[in-house]
Parts: sequence; C-alpha cells; structure tokens
Amino acid sequence: MKKKNKRYIGSSEFKTWNFCPRYWYLMRTSGRSAQGAAIQRGNAYHKKMSKGVVAVKQSQSAFVKALVLGGIICILLMFM
Repeated sequence: MKKKNKRYIGSSEFKTWNFCPRYWYLMRTSGRSAQGAAIQRGNAYHKKMSKGVVAVKQSQSAFVKALVLGGIICILLMFM
C-alpha cells in the first residue's frame, strides 16, 4: 500500500476542511475520526450554525422573487 504524502493536500481534503476544519485536522494528524460525545457536540454545533445560513438563504430567495416580480410589473406598465 502506498504511503500517503502529507506534503500535498488532495481535493477531497479541501471538501472535508470546508465542511469542518477540526474534523479535517483530526483526520490529517491522527488518521482517525471523532467518536461518541465528540460527534454529538460537533453535530449540535453544526446544527446551531446552520440556522443563520438558512435565514440568509430565505432572505435572498425572497429578495430575488420581489425583484423578478417588480421587473415583470415594470415591463407590463411600459406596454399599457
């Protein structure tokens, strides 16, 4: 089995780091994943952090819908 060269970071590691830098570091340094209480704390942390992201996505969606609707109304008023 080929030994992993730790000088280089693979593309899949970027995805892991983007999801959770702590998990990436744990996997990179020790080669093992978190277990038990650590997983529960991590899941709770990510769930708490995702609430803000969901709120922003909903706001952006509402803004785009209002912008499109306003554009359609402006175009219709131009032809009247």
